[in-house]
Amino acid sequence: MLFAIAGPSNAETLTLYATHDATVDSQYPTTTSNGNWLNISNSQNTNQLWSFFKFDLSSLPNNADITTATFRMRAAGSWSTDSDFQTPYDRYPQYFHVADDSWQETSVSWDDMPDYGYYLGKSYHGSAFSASGASFLYPGIYDAWDYAADLLDDALSFVGMIPDVQQYSASYLGYSSESGVYTPQLYLEYTVSEQPPHVPEPSTFMLAALGLLTLVGLKRIRRT
Repeated sequence: MLFAIAGPSNAETLTLYATHDATVDSQYPTTTSNGNWLNISNSQNTNQLWSFFKFDLSSLPNNADITTATFRMRAAGSWSTDSDFQTPYDRYPQYFHVADDSWQETSVSWDDMPDYGYYLGKSYHGSAFSASGASFLYPGIYDAWDYAADLLDDALSFVGMIPDVQQYSASYLGYSSESGVYTPQLYLEYTVSEQPPHVPEPSTFMLAALGLLTLVGLKRIRRT
């Protein structure tokens, strides 16, 4: 009897670089900022700057099983007081999925930006321009990114913001793709299951054998 066993899946790694990134400003709602810097900040909830990111996923197969997804941006953070970390408010950049990938870095603005959806993760930048990561997928611990639809349309978009700082302020300044120095990155680990070759099931063999026996029997009857 013939049988086939699917071979083991080999883990792959891939680092993608942002193809689009830009900052929108609530204080200047019709302008677009897509220079060398990206800004994610919130000044006492009166003025907010959000940064949008887009990555091209076309190099990934549609049946990829992504096990790790980490967004990396080299940035520096600043806060209104040194005691901010002792307060209960969360002043780290948080990232939210954007389903609409049609936005462009040269035209997106506060008044004309796509809606954001579910929460992806957060990053913890220090006071220096260090590379800090935000895990969108972490096996067994954190599983947020529902990537199936993004693999089909070959793009991932998301927005970074600081949602709520109450009476305080926080700001993160990072390098953009236009800086030519430290382009925001998306580090991925994934597997693709190897599909086994088509092998007839045992029942198929049985039917074929019965058919052959029937033919042999008919021939013997005709001869007698």
